[in-house]
Amino acid sequence: MTGTKSLLVVGRSSSLSEIFEHSSQFGFKPDAVLSLGAKDVEIPAESVPVFFWDNTNKVIDFNGIKIAFAKSSSPELEGPVDILISPTLASAEIRGVGEKLTPWYHFVPGAYYEVEPFYSNGRGTRLVSLGPVGSSEKWAHLVQIGLNVTPARPSTGVNFYNVKASHRSDLVWGEPELKRASQRSNGQSNEKPSKKQKRACYMCLDSPAATQELVVATGSHVYLSTARGPIQCEKVMAQLGCAGHVLLIPRTHIPSIARNGRSEDQLELRKFEIALGSMYRQHGLEPVTYEFVRDRTVHGHTQVVPIPASAVDQALQQMQSAIVNRGMPLSRQPPAGDYLVVRVSAQPTIYAQLPFRDVDLQLPRAVLCKVLGLEDQAADWKQCILENEAKDAQETQQLFEPFNFLNT
Repeated sequence: MTGTKSLLVVGRSSSLSEIFEHSSQFGFKPDAVLSLGAKDVEIPAESVPVFFWDNTNKVIDFNGIKIAFAKSSSPELEGPVDILISPTLASAEIRGVGEKLTPWYHFVPGAYYEVEPFYSNGRGTRLVSLGPVGSSEKWAHLVQIGLNVTPARPSTGVNFYNVKASHRSDLVWGEPELKRASQRSNGQSNEKPSKKQKRACYMCLDSPAATQELVVATGSHVYLSTARGPIQCEKVMAQLGCAGHVLLIPRTHIPSIARNGRSEDQLELRKFEIALGSMYRQHGLEPVTYEFVRDRTVHGHTQVVPIPASAVDQALQQMQSAIVNRGMPLSRQPPAGDYLVVRVSAQPTIYAQLPFRDVDLQLPRAVLCKVLGLEDQAADWKQCILENEAKDAQETQQLFEPFNFLNT
């Protein structure tokens, strides 16, 4: 295998032409497209290589990447493979194929959901079910694979292929409607999906639910977006010309870059943090970054909030006090289990073990609002949505442009 390849995996569609019509919105050209099924399989002229499900068992080699299409157990299916595509997970035979082939990625068509990465025969597997192309569900997934690129490390020791049907939904990332979607796909439920259950992840760039007008910069692994309902400090806004409250979001659908991300994800995240710090400091401000690292998070993200340089010591002290007062132990290293990580300017990183339940996800925001004298903005970000969010994003983009390392 030479270099890293980008493969766009998409759900079922009426035609391969439809895939290219919808995928043009992503703004990049993958090295190949993998289709989970199409009625019309005529490949458009001048397209990238397309591999599609044709209801047969086969293993193909694309520049050293082994891709298996499996409808049943078969001698011609030999592992290990990099990507496995199958029509269902409800069949014990197909799950046996998955365990035999030990793919890095396993894709199936149906309702959208993702399973926590797991080990199968000592190899990490990431399992994703994609919705139909062009639907309101997530229907596309970008896979980057090569010599030095592997999926996120498994966050659970439970092998999904061996789990009883009644317990499979327990391993699905996300909210209850996503778990119900997995139950239907695995033959656990006859319940029909409601409109609410078809809701897509609004942090996935390729999702119809994503708020594209808030995106400031898009890297290969992480993208920068303004926050909905940002903390709005008059002093900060006067210096920046915008709210300055932003999110750093992994492009892959994972709970956290810190725990589930690859080295290249973590490197690009750090580059964004450094660039934002330089941008804020040019205006007499300092960044405060925080993230809740939890396996149950649907799509992880890091929040970055600028504060006046004169408020750094107060912010650090009040953040530590608030965490301790909530009974959360502080540590110098990431603790086992779920935790909160906070960085106030260049001060030592704060790690705090999260409780098993009743996690206050607004705690860092509440502390910063108190420091800035904005207690009325602490409780609910939905009450702080800007009248013109797109304009704030455009102003943030202009402000960030001189510091955008992606342009070099």
